[in-house]
Amino acid sequence: MATYINSKLKIFALIVSLSFLFNPIQLKASELSLEEEIKKAFENYPFECDQNGSTPEIAACVWIDLIKSDRKLRKEINNLELYTRWTKARNELCNYFQEKLYSGGTIRQITRPGCALRVNNEVQKYCLTGDPTCG
Repeated sequence: MATYINSKLKIFALIVSLSFLFNPIQLKASELSLEEEIKKAFENYPFECDQNGSTPEIAACVWIDLIKSDRKLRKEINNLELYTRWTKARNELCNYFQEKLYSGGTIRQITRPGCALRVNNEVQKYCLTGDPTCG
């Protein structure tokens, strides 16, 4: 019985975490505070960020980092249409590679937002600092 409940919990956590990638918050950075944006994103996610916790708790931390990164990039771009196209393309690419590499594991809860965060970091490194080592 415990195994059945644990597998149902993992499936629920995966579905909720995937909803972040397929339905990212598409708001101007000034419409919600960071705290409100995080609260809204996690309103149906039963786990809180804990770097030393379970996989879903660690995933929550990575999702929060991605929300912060997206918010910074959204503000820098200052063009909601371009930002929306960016997140769509980024998510499709990250989803493709995550499915290819981690098609059945719970680690996807961490690697999916981690991929988006790494790609954002490279774009921000180039866009915001002009760092020629980007990429």
